[in-house]
Amino acid sequence: MSTYHQINDDKPYEIAGTKGATVQNWNRQYAGWMTARHALNQSLNVPALKTLEEVGYENSKKFAESLGIKFREDKITITDAIGGTQTYVTPVQLAGAFRAFGNEGLYNEPYAVTKVEFPDGRTIDLKPKAEPVMSDYTAYMMTDMLKSAITEGTGKLANISGLPVAGKTGTTNLEDKSGSPDSWFTGYTTNYTISVWTGGYTDENGHRDVIPSGHTKIPHALFKNIMTELSKDVETKDFVKPNSVVEAKVEKGSNPAAKPSEFTPSSSILTELFVKGTEPSSTSEKFDKLDAVSGLKATFNEESNTIDVSWDYKSDADVSFEVGLQMNDGKMQTLSTTEDTSMVIKEVEPDANYTIQVVAISNDDESMKSEPKTTKVKIPGEEEEEGIPAVEGLSAAYNEANSEIDVSWNYNGPPASFEVSVNGQTKTVEANGLKIDGAQPIVKAIPSR
Repeated sequence: MSTYHQINDDKPYEIAGTKGATVQNWNRQYAGWMTARHALNQSLNVPALKTLEEVGYENSKKFAESLGIKFREDKITITDAIGGTQTYVTPVQLAGAFRAFGNEGLYNEPYAVTKVEFPDGRTIDLKPKAEPVMSDYTAYMMTDMLKSAITEGTGKLANISGLPVAGKTGTTNLEDKSGSPDSWFTGYTTNYTISVWTGGYTDENGHRDVIPSGHTKIPHALFKNIMTELSKDVETKDFVKPNSVVEAKVEKGSNPAAKPSEFTPSSSILTELFVKGTEPSSTSEKFDKLDAVSGLKATFNEESNTIDVSWDYKSDADVSFEVGLQMNDGKMQTLSTTEDTSMVIKEVEPDANYTIQVVAISNDDESMKSEPKTTKVKIPGEEEEEGIPAVEGLSAAYNEANSEIDVSWNYNGPPASFEVSVNGQTKTVEANGLKIDGAQPIVKAIPSR
């Protein structure tokens, strides 16, 4: 037995022996396999009916009778699992039954008179004796599930901040009208048990009618207000877990229950209660460490000014790839996620060192990732134009015979033309010399065009 016990809430429950009669969940939704805790705190009908089947009619009847429930014609039916049948229960009976869960499995028949004293001094003690009707682990695990019904289930409106309290909602329905003719809330602390019922409405013909819209939550409010007042200035201890119960971590969805592995995501780990010795011993293999990518490489494409990244992935796992980029000593930043095994990184900066990282991520659970693989690529700086050195050995000689000035120079540099200025006039030549008439020339080298 455990609060993790799995129940298949797969579809409306078909009642055997009827002409297609079914029982639906109140929300008309069916979520498949789920824990007993979830089914109880969400007040789902189908899991309740299947639990009655699993436990057995006679065992269920015997257990309910030990809690003060009397069945009509001494028979239990499948729909007795959810109420609204011809087996009627009063708030006093229900309070007595729930009290046993908070009293470590001991049942006390509800009473109003503790003793009678006679004039002659004789007394009669009328307190009923407590009777053990269930194991302490059953009582504690039921209480723990009923606590979650208030904190995260259908009984949230009855929750009392700072007070350890457990409880359960309940409603019935009519075949020909929407709404609920009865609404219940029964809850308890370690000191008090309260059961509240609202209903009894009839229509103009005197037939049973539903509670007016918006009033089905009255039992929640009455319980909360009464329990709050009763518990003022009274120490209310929490329910004590017996030695017969252990807490254990379970991988969500495992059936039978299995321990989470080191790779199970935290979102898939539950903490549930088990009878000591029945907690899961095997470890789930559903989640395993994802294989990392291989053959990761990155090259700079000078023509397009991009980094071309590619990698291999040989596993059959359903994954996507998260690509990250770090420039120089900056932080690794996620660029994007892709299902391809390549990516082009655009608009890279010159003279920079880039680190590219690729991580495989499960498409079933994004928290499940592989080890990152990285590679580096260096982007060259921009090419600068080579410097043009000045000419050397510039000389000019006057040739009287030709009335010319012979100008020459030396040049040791990249290919260039030469711009020669004479008396404010400029001329470009390719050779390392020039013959001019007239004044002394001025010469400097310029780049080739």
